[in-house]
Amino acid sequence: MAFFRELADVRQLAAMCKSDARLDNKTVIITGGNAGIGKETAIDLAKRGCFVTGFMKSLGKNAVQGAQTSIHCAVDEKAGEEHGLYYVNCKTEKPSKDARNDELAKKLWNISLELVELEDFNEI
Repeated sequence: MAFFRELADVRQLAAMCKSDARLDNKTVIITGGNAGIGKETAIDLAKRGCFVTGFMKSLGKNAVQGAQTSIHCAVDEKAGEEHGLYYVNCKTEKPSKDARNDELAKKLWNISLELVELEDFNEI
């Protein structure tokens, strides 16, 4: 029952946006778009004409379950002393091969810059 109450709260928050602005032909990248406010944001942007893409690994989790790793990293003393690690389900894991691919990361960076019409300040 708590899940449905939580879902109603998230939908109520999403409904607070009264703008009817169209975002046709825009691309949006959302992380965590499979649950909670991320999901509702993805739905709203898609209705406004955006192409929505996202990175969502924790399928089947509600917002409370999906937040556990972030909460763990924020309050765990050991995690507070660690830097540059990748956490999944409240523990460290090795990032995927693609996530460790510097060439692929550079391509994603360049595409992102192009999408938001910015220059790479590292190249200036």
